[in-house]
Amino acid sequence: MLFAAALLQSCANAPAAEAPSSETESMASAACVVAGPEVCFNAWDDNCNGAIDEGCGVDGGLVQFAIAWESKGADVDLDVRDPTGALVEVGRTAPSGLTRDRDCPGKDDGCGRLRYENVYLTDDSKLMRGNYRVTIRLEHAANWDDHVEVSLSARLVNRQFRKRVRLEHDNDAAEFTLSL
Repeated sequence: MLFAAALLQSCANAPAAEAPSSETESMASAACVVAGPEVCFNAWDDNCNGAIDEGCGVDGGLVQFAIAWESKGADVDLDVRDPTGALVEVGRTAPSGLTRDRDCPGKDDGCGRLRYENVYLTDDSKLMRGNYRVTIRLEHAANWDDHVEVSLSARLVNRQFRKRVRLEHDNDAAEFTLSL
């Protein structure tokens, strides 16, 4: 299932970012609870404060993209391209100030049982306007007949977007473009 782009709606009902494409899919926003508890490593802003998984040891910034999944043994990748088209790589800060902090499960299994990937802006002074392209790819499912449900959240300054994505088989992907 490859989506060229998608229209995502914010849980705060702020204006959504729309990709320049006729193929769009809208997202029904899941409810968050103002001043409620934050659930760690689910890639949501559970308490509606604009931060994804804050207080959980997750780095964030004015721009952040996070994914989480529950399927044990599945390998899901979060690829983000900044407005210059540069791919944000693990452990390296892109010229745009974005960095990807981990690749789970990864070759060395440095994530333990954590099934979570995060791309965030390390230096708010490098904030770039333009299109951010996000691809979620199922590299490997735990079993050949499994599908994997992935939670995606994106923060673009004061707008928050969330979506659940179902990936059906190895190399299945969903792609989204968000504009700032």
